[in-house]
Amino acid sequence: MEHSGIHLKEIRKNLNLTQQRLAEELGISKQAISKIEVGTNELSTGLILALKERFDINPDYLLTGEGKMFQTKINIKTIDELEKKSENKAQEQLEFFQLNLLNITCSAGGGSINYNEEIIEVIPVPKVIVSNPKNKDMITVSGDSMFPTLQDKELVVIDKSKTEIKDNKIFVICVGDNVLVKRLQISVHGVRIISDNKEYPVETISPDEIKIIGQVVASMKRF
Repeated sequence: MEHSGIHLKEIRKNLNLTQQRLAEELGISKQAISKIEVGTNELSTGLILALKERFDINPDYLLTGEGKMFQTKINIKTIDELEKKSENKAQEQLEFFQLNLLNITCSAGGGSINYNEEIIEVIPVPKVIVSNPKNKDMITVSGDSMFPTLQDKELVVIDKSKTEIKDNKIFVICVGDNVLVKRLQISVHGVRIISDNKEYPVETISPDEIKIIGQVVASMKRF
């Protein structure tokens, strides 16, 4: 059965890269690349974006095998050319930022919603996924309500400086005692809380019932 890992392998070979070299370029392990190529693991949204940013890969080709492999004509780099990069340039490309993984709890009382943040782990995040760590933390997605955009146990990066609702953007919010990762839309009746999984109904609530923690700006899976 054809899967996105097959297309990743085709792209890697077209770029003349080994699994080890591609893993280094993306800041992940060789084993992670191998598991994706054989279909054991799926490509995360964060990794797709990293491939698009780093190599100008066409996401449609990566996921379906349809269309052009690359969005524009690029100069394919050979292994030898990659080896010629300066040590400083290589270090810059493989740089990681340390982001806090939060355990967020919410409580509603006294006419307002309050939330507490507990740091449970520090996660190294490749620079190709997050270019600036300022105001950014991570939380773990639970459940399948945002599938296929976000999957259960996927890690999302939230920008806590972005608390203004923008149509169709995904936010981490507190509603009552619940922490939710949802797509938000503003309507004349209030704020529409939307799950990308169509099996979940759309809810509409008053803006006063929502505490916005931050906007989801990236995602990545653990390997």
